[in-house]
Amino acid sequence: GCMFLKMLESKFGRQKFDVFLNGYFNHFKWKTVNTEEFITYLDENLLKKNPKILVNYNEWIYNIGLPVNCPKIISKELARVKEMANKVNVHKSVKDIDTAGFTTQHWMYLLRNLNADSVKGIMSEIDTIYHLTASTNSEIQCDWYLLSISADYQAAMPYIQNYLMNVGRRKFLQPIYSRLVQTPEGKSFALKVFEKTGPRYHSVSRTTINEILNH
Repeated sequence: GCMFLKMLESKFGRQKFDVFLNGYFNHFKWKTVNTEEFITYLDENLLKKNPKILVNYNEWIYNIGLPVNCPKIISKELARVKEMANKVNVHKSVKDIDTAGFTTQHWMYLLRNLNADSVKGIMSEIDTIYHLTASTNSEIQCDWYLLSISADYQAAMPYIQNYLMNVGRRKFLQPIYSRLVQTPEGKSFALKVFEKTGPRYHSVSRTTINEILNH
């Protein structure tokens, strides 16, 4: 839905699109709208008023997947972080990391683009500077712990155990258990943690982790 609206805005321009949106909200306020009513309003109040602009709304609304004219979102900030990660991977140095203005999303994208083999020798240095192992942000913790497992950063393991014993969301549990079972040592660690905390997990999470562990 968001991409469809962005596509319309890009085709008709912000001014015309804002007029359409304001009219739409005023016309349907305090009402529910079905798909056919939306299409009729779109056709009457935007498409017919701009007949030279063609919109493949049937493909957007009724077909599977994203149409070819789906807007491509480009983030300058994520591009900056990706370049930063590439430099760290090449130079294997924390000097290439500049966290000024970093949000949770910056950290997540950086950690996901660091190569475990490249940063294995500087994990402790990164941790000393940025205190990622002891982070209290669940999103950052998850991505840092995944990198720590792949880089065999043993200092993080007690924190990973504590994380698995206290976080309940499957979105965090599943990737970490999946990463742990990639090595015999990791699987042994995962089994011990799961034996302690598995009964406390939600049944959906518990079933998923059981499947990962072949438990």
